[in-house]
Amino acid sequence: MQAAQLVVIRVGSPRLRGKVDVGENVFWELKQAVKILNPQKLLILLDVGVREYDSFRARANSVLDVPLPESTRLRGLVWGFIGFAADWKPRFFALGLAFLRNYFKRQCKYALKPVFESFGLEWQAPPLPVAWLILGGIPLFLLVMVLVVLFLQLFDPL
Repeated sequence: MQAAQLVVIRVGSPRLRGKVDVGENVFWELKQAVKILNPQKLLILLDVGVREYDSFRARANSVLDVPLPESTRLRGLVWGFIGFAADWKPRFFALGLAFLRNYFKRQCKYALKPVFESFGLEWQAPPLPVAWLILGGIPLFLLVMVLVVLFLQLFDPL
């Protein structure tokens, strides 16, 4: 932990939604992080329901000595990161809509833009997934073909 540039503690899992029991290991890691790390080097990755988050929050607040964001400020599933300022003030970075989970890496990169900037790292938008290019390209191709056919019919030299 001491040598890491960034530490991410994961709370929850998409496979265990509704059955998440945050064990002692997570709180041990959190306690160690508070003792060892500069607050800006810690991220908590959340992938839990509101009820599980509230349970985690209650215990984590005593470890951190600062209150984590309340679940009333978060919508539905709690899916995102909590980062910290130099004074341990927490900030929530949402990962977007739950039905877009297939684009997890892409959403992480967008959610973590402020973290990149706080480390002085250049942030670049991730490339579009191939599926998006294909789905966007097919309608565009069809539109161009229709326009070509219309153009040829309007200006047919015969």
